[in-house]
Amino acid sequence: MYLCLADTKDGGMSVWLESANGTRLKKYATHDLQSEFDTATAKDGRKGNLKASCRCGGFQFEVTRATEVSEDKAIDSTGKSASRGTWWLRNGKYTADLCVCDSCRLSAGCEVMAWAFIPAVNLRLNNKPLPNPPVLGTIKHYASSEGVNRYFCGRCGAVIFLISKTRPKLLNVAVGVLQDESGARAEDWLCWETSTGPSNAADGLKRNFLTDDLTEQMIAWGGTDN
Repeated sequence: MYLCLADTKDGGMSVWLESANGTRLKKYATHDLQSEFDTATAKDGRKGNLKASCRCGGFQFEVTRATEVSEDKAIDSTGKSASRGTWWLRNGKYTADLCVCDSCRLSAGCEVMAWAFIPAVNLRLNNKPLPNPPVLGTIKHYASSEGVNRYFCGRCGAVIFLISKTRPKLLNVAVGVLQDESGARAEDWLCWETSTGPSNAADGLKRNFLTDDLTEQMIAWGGTDN
């Protein structure tokens, strides 16, 4: 079942996982199981920059709208842009996906991690460019694998960024810290990649049925008019 979906405003990832292992998942607005959830609380979130913060507020930043600068293929130094173009942008929004890799699971402590791919030039701190590396306030970091650093709040533990040495100008930003009025999926800002299900599905498929169910339902959701 899902609890506290009222906090998400839009239902979060529950729209991509309506059932698991053959069982329909119930959706509750709060933790007391007294009221079912609906998305009536979602609002238009398009005004101004997108604010982001960890739980305790020890690290706060903003995301700006994509511009021509965001489309510079040099932002992705991995070479993917040669064949996929500016894959981190779609219809003026930033691409986002769900990841079920072992590294994210063990680092974040959850089966599914939601990432948005945002150029560093579109991340602001007190109306200034985000420092490189972004270590300030309560931010801490560690190397989860060679060339990959994960940034989190040292006070409340919130996951903030993943920065890879192979594409330092294009950051993985934890969707959970984004504070869009439209809801947890921040669809006024993000375009979710659902056509192939979660990324790194091979890792998730080794563990349980969840990834298989999530993949099937994400693909089906992406094929409807949402």
